[in-house]
Amino acid sequence: MVKKTLRKLHPKEAEDERLKRDFSGRRNLPLDGKLFHVRCCAHILNLLVQDGLDMIKVIVDKVRNGVKYLLNSETRGKAFKKIVDELQLEGRMQVLDTKTRWNSTWLMLSTTYHYREVWPRYAEENGAFLNFLPDANDWEDVHDICKVKVLLDNPYGISNNPQLQALANEMKLKYDKYWAESNTLISIAAILDPRYKMIFIKWVYPFLYPNATQAASYEQELATNLHTLFQLYQDTFGVNDALISETLEVESSSGLGKRSFERFLETVVGSYNTKSDLDLYLEESPLKVPPNTKFDVLTWWMGNEAKYPVLSRLAKDILIVPVTTVASEATFSAGKRIIDPK
Repeated sequence: MVKKTLRKLHPKEAEDERLKRDFSGRRNLPLDGKLFHVRCCAHILNLLVQDGLDMIKVIVDKVRNGVKYLLNSETRGKAFKKIVDELQLEGRMQVLDTKTRWNSTWLMLSTTYHYREVWPRYAEENGAFLNFLPDANDWEDVHDICKVKVLLDNPYGISNNPQLQALANEMKLKYDKYWAESNTLISIAAILDPRYKMIFIKWVYPFLYPNATQAASYEQELATNLHTLFQLYQDTFGVNDALISETLEVESSSGLGKRSFERFLETVVGSYNTKSDLDLYLEESPLKVPPNTKFDVLTWWMGNEAKYPVLSRLAKDILIVPVTTVASEATFSAGKRIIDPK
């Protein structure tokens, strides 16, 4: 059963799942592995767009073949440009996309839509081009595809086309799937920024989850995960009561001993045992930082280690997770970089 599941996954995803199972089996992953892997947002975006494009493959292929037909002949290109000049349209380079790079597909479709008046006129002069000519509904779909971000955010507000609504919903489902795997770590990192804390979560979750009940449920789940994670750190790095008792058994030469210290402890910090670092941190208002002021969150936590001895360890472990970036042009390419014959 496990092997069947692995075959359905991308090799990298399968390896991630195998590692997660191995570490979980040894009980070395906190929160059941929710913090194990944060997926590349560019990779997620590419996957969900490719899924969406698969649903409208007929339209995309028609446009792609038409562009290829035009670019394969200098004579056809000149005839096409002549019509562009006659219609006094802004000149744009007609581009052929790379199938594995969704941004190049978007550029091809948006450029083609810009020339939507040229295509039927060119087909009148070249009958073979009729095979590639989108009809009125296709042009509307191409237009909506170019507004994919709006479709993703509001699948019912952009188009009455059921196919495009289904496309947006399919992409939204994939986005939600990957966001569900990444949001715990990202959200905890936001909370551990003293400028934001839980107030940021209360603000942003209603945008991510328009259903109020769902947003409240996810917010509560996040709070539970954060407290569970903190408890793991508390158990590992917190003050050891047995060690304190052992230390207090040793009386100083001045005659001050265990009982006198315990009475002082009860008087001055009677609430110490009832509130954790995390409770104290969340109860305080977010830090106010003047606009355009450079703020180093790790430096802040270093300066507050004495105040939050356990939470500062957790914060540094979360916040030092490196963030990597890649050029968008390279991100969506599945092929290797090559040097052509020229």
